[in-house]
Amino acid sequence: MNALEELYNEIRAYKRSRIIATAIHLGILSALKSQEKAVSLDLLSSELSLARDWLSAVLTILSQYGLVTSNYGLYSLTESGMTAESDRTLKAFAGYHFHCFESWMHLPEAMKSGKSINFHRQKIKDKDFCKSYLMSMKAISEPYLDFLEHECGSYLKGQILDIGAGPSCFCRRLARQDKNINIIALDYDEIVLSAREIFGETENFRWTAGDFLKWETSSEFDAAYCGHLLEYSSKQKLPVWLRKIRSFIKNGGYLVIVIFLRDDDNGAPEGIDLFEISTGLNGTNLGYIMTRKEIMTSLQMSGFKDITIKTLPEGPSYSEYLVMCQAD
Repeated sequence: MNALEELYNEIRAYKRSRIIATAIHLGILSALKSQEKAVSLDLLSSELSLARDWLSAVLTILSQYGLVTSNYGLYSLTESGMTAESDRTLKAFAGYHFHCFESWMHLPEAMKSGKSINFHRQKIKDKDFCKSYLMSMKAISEPYLDFLEHECGSYLKGQILDIGAGPSCFCRRLARQDKNINIIALDYDEIVLSAREIFGETENFRWTAGDFLKWETSSEFDAAYCGHLLEYSSKQKLPVWLRKIRSFIKNGGYLVIVIFLRDDDNGAPEGIDLFEISTGLNGTNLGYIMTRKEIMTSLQMSGFKDITIKTLPEGPSYSEYLVMCQAD
């Protein structure tokens, strides 16, 4: 058992919220991709002390691989780390965090307005750093978003609910391009507070705070979008999550999901994935990575039909899929 697997087994015992996971991703990203090639653990605010502890553990493992080095709590890329872009370990840590959480630190809107960025309530004013980060992020995220729009844009029309929205990168893009759609982006209070401050709202895009499992609305939506939400459900609670999502969608409406799935071949799971390590997922009582057969069956049992599964463009993680289906 190597060091990464040992760490994975250790963290399966702990539940990590999506808020903490987001902070972890950003911390790792900063450590690996920063223009300055260093990040202090103190960058994470005090209310995210769990994230800081976890980030410290991850960076310790990366140190063992010779990818980073530590000096008085500052982690810097080593020469080995700087040249390891093709290595799956570094690629998964660095690339995935770019294209999923690219908007939380350095944003086109903020660059244009000249504002400093509120990163977990700490201001970052280094415009050169922001510009460098933004260029790298854009190169990774645009093909990903282009693919989603091409494949599922026709399903996301009318009234749309973005569940577990995070920065809502894809749905904000849809709202900018089509003024005839109306989007509600739903996520936890703390995430919506930051997102609303950073991105604002438009006539056809609004943030709403709440836990989707407890959220009630009299509206029925034409479509719902879930970007890396279902991975955070335990295997046991997945039917409850899917039935709740189904309740938001009118009959004949659509559900679009971006998700990590496992290979069905021989029923054997694929090798350990860095997404799971960095979030603490895939303990069956914490979060769960389904197989393609499992998600097909789960959706059918929850009132969905005409299920289509497509592989996303090759990226930093081995198993990212686009799932589209219709409410029965």
